Amino acid sequence: LFHAKKFPQAAPSADRLSVSFPKSAWRFKATFLKAQSLIEEKKFEQAAALYKSEANRLLAAERKQELVGVIVAFADKLSAKPDPNVPDAPKPDFQKAYNLYTKALGMEISRDFRDDLVFKKARAIQQAGNFGQAVQDFQGYLTEFDPDWTGSAGSGTARLPMQNPPPAGKHVGMARYRLGESQIQA
Repeated sequence: LFHAKKFPQAAPSADRLSVSFPKSAWRFKATFLKAQSLIEEKKFEQAAALYKSEANRLLAAERKQELVGVIVAFADKLSAKPDPNVPDAPKPDFQKAYNLYTKALGMEISRDFRDDLVFKKARAIQQAGNFGQAVQDFQGYLTEFDPDWTGSAGSGTARLPMQNPPPAGKHVGMARYRLGESQIQA
C-alpha cells in the first residue's frame, strides 16, 4: 500500500500487522512505513511521535547491552582454544578478539560487564604476544577495579587510597597474577 502510494490505507494496515503479529520482526518495518505514510499525508506530529518512540527503543540501554553481548560472544569465540577433537577447528585470533573487546568497551555498559571486558581484553592481548600492551592493560584494569592497587612497586606513581572505593572487580587476583606474568614475558 505504501509503495502503491495509498498512504491513507497504509497506516491502518501497519497497525493491523503490529496487532496481529506482535512478535514479528516486520512490525518494526511496518512502524517506519506507517510514519512515512503519515508524513506523506502531512501528519507530521503523529509521524514525529512514532519516530521518537522507535528512536527510544533503538537507543535503549537494554538494546545496547544486547549489541555488546553479541560482539563479546563473537570475541569470546575468537579467543577460545580450539577443540582438539575437531580436525579443522580454527586457531584463536587473539588480536581480533582484542579489537572487538575494545569496540565493546566504547559502548555504554554496566560496571560489572565492563569489569569482565577489561580483563578479557588484557588477557587477549597477552595471549596475542603483545606483552608490553598487556602490562598496560592489566595495570589499567587494576587502577579501575582494585581499590587497594597503588601502582606497580617502584614505579613512583603510587596513588592515595580512596575514601569510599567501589567494590573490587571480580578478576583482581588474576589480574595481578597476569600482570606479573606479562612483565616477566615482556
